[in-house]
Amino acid sequence: MSKIDVARAADVTITTYGKIERGESVRDVTYGKVEPVLQWADGSCRDILDGASAMPVAPSPVAGAVYAEIDEATLEEDFVESLRSAVIAVSDDTTTADIRKLTEAALEEWKRRRAANPGITDTN
Repeated sequence: MSKIDVARAADVTITTYGKIERGESVRDVTYGKVEPVLQWADGSCRDILDGASAMPVAPSPVAGAVYAEIDEATLEEDFVESLRSAVIAVSDDTTTADIRKLTEAALEEWKRRRAANPGITDTN
C-alpha cells in the first residue's frame, strides 16, 4: 500500500501518517487506527518507538479473506521504495549514492533469502 492508501484506510491525514513513519509521537488512538491497516498487532507502533526491532503480525481482521497475489516485480518495487523511504526518514546526511548502494545490497540479500527458502511465501 502507498502512504496515501494507508492513511485513507486508517482514516488519518497523510500528515499524521507521515509523523508516524518519521517516528514522531502521535496519540495512541491514532496508532490504533494504523496498526490494523498494516496488519500489525496492537501496540506495535509504540513498541517500535520504544526500540523493538520486530513486531508480531496480527491475524487477518477478516476471517476467510482472500488477498490478491502480487507479482514479483511489484513486490521488488515496493521493497525498494520502502527501504529508501526508511533510510531517508532516519538519516539527514546519507547521499543518493549511499542510498542506492544500500538498496542494491539489501535487495540482493532479500532475493538470496527468498531463493534459499522457496517454501516460504509472503502470505505465510
